[in-house]
Amino acid sequence: MFMLSRRWLIIGVLGLAVWLLVFAGYRTRPLPAAPPVSGSAVTTVGNPAGTDQDAFFADYRMRRDRALSLEASLLRDTVNNPQSTAEARQKARDQLLALSAEEARAVELEGLARAEGYADAVAFFENQGVTVVVGPAKGAMPSPARLVQVVARQAGVPPANVVVIQRP
Repeated sequence: MFMLSRRWLIIGVLGLAVWLLVFAGYRTRPLPAAPPVSGSAVTTVGNPAGTDQDAFFADYRMRRDRALSLEASLLRDTVNNPQSTAEARQKARDQLLALSAEEARAVELEGLARAEGYADAVAFFENQGVTVVVGPAKGAMPSPARLVQVVARQAGVPPANVVVIQRP
């Protein structure tokens, strides 16, 4: 009974962490300054006074990695638990592999955004879409619409499910 309660507690904490990372960020976003481009949302967000651009991206990545690590830990507990059924273990293994692949794809998408001409980027997957937060341009202003197309193609999602948020 204690093992079941502990598992639900861990699931609850994981759910709360994911909710805070995903949904709490949406409440603080200002309304888009421009209409969506090519059926996708492209938003420009101001840099709050006193915040360092590099610190923002580093903090965002750490939060994402912490949430993924917590979820992976929970899945590893299921895989290593001798009381888990073979089916539950296999499902946890599959989810663990998918989680690792998602993390690798997010890092890859961040690299693609940098290759498109943005100073920095952070990407995360949610539901059936991808959100990419990009920093200022390194040189000439890159096209957000092109970034949407590149991210959609690489992530395997429709361009309408890609959100690009630009930070000056």
